[in-house]
Amino acid sequence: MDIRVYGSSAGNLGGSPTAEIPDNSLHLLFPPLSQSDLASGKSEYRCVFLKNVSNDKTYFRVTVEVIQPPDGQRNPVEKIYIGVDPQKGSSIQQIPNSSTAPSGVTFFLNVPVEIGMLGPNEVQGIWLKREVPPNTPVGGFVKVTLKISGYSLKSS
Repeated sequence: MDIRVYGSSAGNLGGSPTAEIPDNSLHLLFPPLSQSDLASGKSEYRCVFLKNVSNDKTYFRVTVEVIQPPDGQRNPVEKIYIGVDPQKGSSIQQIPNSSTAPSGVTFFLNVPVEIGMLGPNEVQGIWLKREVPPNTPVGGFVKVTLKISGYSLKSS
């Protein structure tokens, strides 16, 4: 599939696409939590872009979902939600800090989220939300993996 994940400008807080993010490093979008974050709880937001890198294929019924390791292989109370920015294109809203929710984004947990169509070289902003409830025990990183699905036909 010719759909790749890219970081976003301004520290992955929206804006425009930057460099491609390798599959094995998406979990680095969210920094380690401090003891005070674990004690008080925290919600944080990050933005990435999906980009159709093909020059001649359009992808239809594109969906994306967060795949998380099964309980016992991660901190079971830490959750990663996913949402689609309401504006399609290479420049989307930018949030002022990681604790400010992006406007107009609905977040989903453990389900594929439909993006729709991605034409050649088209991009779509995707928001991730990490939620950690108060009194969370110390744990490791949640390894964030995005599963992207869709089908293509060559553009004419």
